[in-house]
Amino acid sequence: MRAQILGNAAVKLREAYIALIPLKVESMLGFRLGVGSEGNDVVKLQTALRQDATLYQGPVTGYYGPLTKAAIEKLQARSNISVTGEVDQATTIKLMQQFGVGVFGK
Repeated sequence: MRAQILGNAAVKLREAYIALIPLKVESMLGFRLGVGSEGNDVVKLQTALRQDATLYQGPVTGYYGPLTKAAIEKLQARSNISVTGEVDQATTIKLMQQFGVGVFGK
């Protein structure tokens, strides 16, 4: 009985957390990442994408080039998100759900 209560509480906590992700994303991401973007956010993005070899096997360079764009397009298509090749709010939410909070560390 106690394990069931704890399990139900954990499920509710996870649901509440996922519901808050869009709010966190809005505060963290006031911009988009796309081809030509550079820096620590791109390093974090590429590192996260490398966790799924079907998405990205490229190097972690900190430069958002054609390989990173292709990986984001695959993720977007797979997730029924508008395929733009840019990391926008919807894509960031998916990245956070799939790879965990901290892809963007603002």
